[in-house]
Amino acid sequence: MSLRATIIALMGRAPSTEAQDAAVAPDDAAERARPANALRLVSIAIVAIAAMALIAVGWDSPVRVAVTLAFFLFVPGLALAELLMIRDPVHRLAIATSASLAIETLVAVALIYAGVFSAEAASAVVVGLTLAALIAAGLTRNWRMPAKAPDNEPRHAAT
Repeated sequence: MSLRATIIALMGRAPSTEAQDAAVAPDDAAERARPANALRLVSIAIVAIAAMALIAVGWDSPVRVAVTLAFFLFVPGLALAELLMIRDPVHRLAIATSASLAIETLVAVALIYAGVFSAEAASAVVVGLTLAALIAAGLTRNWRMPAKAPDNEPRHAAT
């Protein structure tokens, strides 16, 4: 019994046919996309952490303006798009800008309502939500994309 069949049996799913196995088996393109996905998640996290560091330090510079503007316009929404696994770049960009502004508006309203609003607190909450979404996207992606089958074990059982 293969590892995949054992996992399916433990999950309580009915065994699938070979055609269904071929439809869900990871292909070479998905295997090649795995490092790019990880790099994208890490680069989004780096921009988020850099923006928070620049805000916390209070450095008055055009660099701070550029990094924080890029962060607030795109990064929280990009983290959400990664969590939702949006692949189309146009859709990802549209979701990134609109979701970023929506997330920041909701955070600001919640902090104002709680009576603790400050720019630093709002930035910290947005960075925290962004990093949480990135961690969830990374965990979800690793859970959904099984590792490539070893060469000595066939992917599909012959019938």
